[in-house]
Amino acid sequence: MIVIDHFIKKGGQGDSERAHAADAFIQNKRLRVGEIILRIVVLGDFHLKEDELEWTAQCMEDIRACSPDLIVPLGDFGSNRLIGSPEGLQQSYSLLSSIDKPIRAILGNHDLQRESGNKGQEHGTMERELIRLFRQPSAYGVIEEKDFRLIFISTDPQPSDSCYQVQECYVSEQQFSWLAQTLQERKGVPVIMFTHAPPIGCGLRTVPGVHVRATNAYLDQNHDPMRWFQLFRNTPEIVVWFSAHYHLGHGYPDSSTNRLGTTFFTTGVHGSATRDGDRLSRVMDISENGIQVRTLDHRQRLLLPAADWKSTGPLGVLVSEKNKALSKEGGVPTNDNTPLTCVEICQLGDGEPLAQGIAHIGGDRWLVAANDGYLWEASVSADAILGTLHIGSPVDSVSVGREEAAYTADNRLFWVDIQDIWRFARENPDRRNKEFIEFENGITSITYDEEGLLWAASGCELFAIDTKDNESVHMKRKTCVHTFPERISRLMAYGKGLAVHTHSGALYSFINGQISLLEQDIICWDMEGTESAALINEGDNYYLTYHNAAALSKHPVHLKGGQNGAEKTQIVCLGGGYVLLHDAGVASLWNMAANVCCTVETKLKVMALMKDKNPEKKRFALAVAASGPHIRPQLQLWQYGL
Repeated sequence: MIVIDHFIKKGGQGDSERAHAADAFIQNKRLRVGEIILRIVVLGDFHLKEDELEWTAQCMEDIRACSPDLIVPLGDFGSNRLIGSPEGLQQSYSLLSSIDKPIRAILGNHDLQRESGNKGQEHGTMERELIRLFRQPSAYGVIEEKDFRLIFISTDPQPSDSCYQVQECYVSEQQFSWLAQTLQERKGVPVIMFTHAPPIGCGLRTVPGVHVRATNAYLDQNHDPMRWFQLFRNTPEIVVWFSAHYHLGHGYPDSSTNRLGTTFFTTGVHGSATRDGDRLSRVMDISENGIQVRTLDHRQRLLLPAADWKSTGPLGVLVSEKNKALSKEGGVPTNDNTPLTCVEICQLGDGEPLAQGIAHIGGDRWLVAANDGYLWEASVSADAILGTLHIGSPVDSVSVGREEAAYTADNRLFWVDIQDIWRFARENPDRRNKEFIEFENGITSITYDEEGLLWAASGCELFAIDTKDNESVHMKRKTCVHTFPERISRLMAYGKGLAVHTHSGALYSFINGQISLLEQDIICWDMEGTESAALINEGDNYYLTYHNAAALSKHPVHLKGGQNGAEKTQIVCLGGGYVLLHDAGVASLWNMAANVCCTVETKLKVMALMKDKNPEKKRFALAVAASGPHIRPQLQLWQYGL
């Protein structure tokens, strides 16, 4: 047998020792088919029901039958009545200890819900009880092997002055600093991570209406989630990552993912707290010839033979493969025959995106409204939703100004500071006292002009909105500045003023209080700098027009949606002669100078579109519909004109 140097490092102390758990761990290694194999069973959330404890006891028998060398429970111990208390931890430990195998446990978010903020339980109570019961030096730490490392990150209680969500999966600065330092110590040695919740950017399937909405879906979601994205992005040694938290099975397309060379696994629940009926655990086997991950099915009571994932050869190969993946990051095809490239994809919530419900905050942050009443804020680079600004009736329109976002729903106009940590609606329904303005006739469109002033259209009336907290104008939140002869369909920023599009197709300019008619028979219109584009109707024919300082172009177009669908078309003037047209779920990119049209091959139904705020980026975003069962709608970022 090969002797493997093995020790446990105490979290946060920087030293190592051969502890009791390490000795037991070594003794339980065994020879199988001529190879040393390390078998680890990873367990998801407990969330026990006291009248169904036999379910969990049966799961413990299933685990014992697997003959594991190590059991890793990922937290949330005890019944709902006891969870977060030492008694809840003891309740789960009594079941786990029946297996009589080494255990390396971490704490979950619910384990700290009585300590975070000012909830009353003394900080450190749960960590001390975990250390006592499982006889481990710390709640977090590392197990070192010759050829790989196992790193365990626990959940910490939140400070009282920054507890935004009591059940956030929070990691203290002390623990994160220890992790960053530990990762620097053995360069090139593969690392397998264990956390309760996954890091943002992993791409694993979430439960948007529960965890993402509540802002506890990812590690440090309210504090600094992107530091975890940067951590696995910049650390080639992190090659495998296990997490739990979502109570979902392993059969979804995104139950395991590979992002930037790291393979992520969600771990289901073994007891009755399942969201989809599956009761599953993960089993990882490590040998000299590779690594594989399989599923332990507690309903069938067997270890499924097919591997969920496997890699052959020395584990160091995974580090080499990740280095290759990282070296390719950000590469965009430069084939001159490919004028369009999808450069980022972000999964959204369960509801379908709404046509007027997309806006660019700036950088990689976007807002997308859905028909189930959420207004998601998404980070496309991390492929993750950061939270929702709204819960309730579907949003009718949305716009972003310099420091705030505004949206409308139920005849009400809301606005939020786009940098405020409290901008997200965490309650369902949202019970925070949000400021709003109510309109008698509903609101058809809103927009910010280039000066940052918010405008709203309600019926035939155009309103200027003051959202500032100035007491002298607090009672004058809205001012009707003009009444048009017919209902306003849409407002658009227009240089130093507005373009006002009415129901009959008339397009007006409103600058410094002066009204002038620009065009008629307009189906849709948009402007970028000194360029503008419009879809116009002349009899039974439709034309795409494009204006710049030097010329006017006009091209006939065939609308796939026909005359009945014309009102649902959308147009975006991208600048530089490019125009994006949305018709009947299909987006087309026009190079007006060359009179060339190219269909955007999304293979999914387009629901909404919006240009990047920075025209030099030459990018636009599409919100597309779901493509089938368990496949969610997406926000796609496209680059054009390569």
